[in-house]
Amino acid sequence: MRTLTAKRVRAYVWLTLLCIFAVLPVAYVFLLALQTNAEAAALPPTLFPASPQFENFSVVAERMPLARYFYNSVVFSLSTTVAVILTSLFAGYATTKLRMPGRRFIISMFVGGILIPPAIRAIPLYTMIARLNLVDTWAGLSLPLMATGFGLFFMHQFLKTVPDSVVEAARIDGCSESRIVLQIVGPLVLPALVTLFIYNFLFRWNGYLWPLVVTRRTWTTLPVGISVFKTSEQLITWNLIAAAAVVTLIPVLGLFFAVGGRIVKGIAMQASK
Repeated sequence: MRTLTAKRVRAYVWLTLLCIFAVLPVAYVFLLALQTNAEAAALPPTLFPASPQFENFSVVAERMPLARYFYNSVVFSLSTTVAVILTSLFAGYATTKLRMPGRRFIISMFVGGILIPPAIRAIPLYTMIARLNLVDTWAGLSLPLMATGFGLFFMHQFLKTVPDSVVEAARIDGCSESRIVLQIVGPLVLPALVTLFIYNFLFRWNGYLWPLVVTRRTWTTLPVGISVFKTSEQLITWNLIAAAAVVTLIPVLGLFFAVGGRIVKGIAMQASK
């Protein structure tokens, strides 16, 4: 019993240290966003601002189109995430509940795409988007990311747990395949859909490489806009850059704290498949 208690104490100590190392950088960004220029440039670094400078956020909004970047990120993240949910659900249903030749090969091809680095995929994707004259448009930014190999594999694993008898009973009752997916199978795997939605939204919201390659000004997203803001400043004002970063962090942190438990639960369920 003492050994078990000692192991738990060590585990809690290590987990606490890991949490501190994970939280400290985020907390420092929030504190840095409220510092003056002198405090942000001081060595050694200033931790707590003497007088919080909330006007840093208004200064950032004056120097860069923060509202437009925020709008672009919301539209891009939501549209691609909803599309990934639908394509992954229907593709997962097809590979698990429909009898079609070569479905294992199809799954392996989709999953194999996960192993290709995004930097390599960006080159041919940009070439196709440029030939279609879709550079710096919503379609050029979003369409290539509306289906993912990870989404197919994720939903494939969950849909295998749905009994085939449920699908067969719906077919006997005269339901179409699309109705079976949306009204019967979808609600049964709702936790997986919520997990995939949150995961994909966070990934797209923080995405940098593809928006950097395919956008110019009209559809610039927040991560790219902050990077451009940093390089356009004659003197790097870290407090203003941190203020812009806080605007990016707030929706992500709010979403995580609201449904973080579902993320952990969904990933744990998928890992046990």
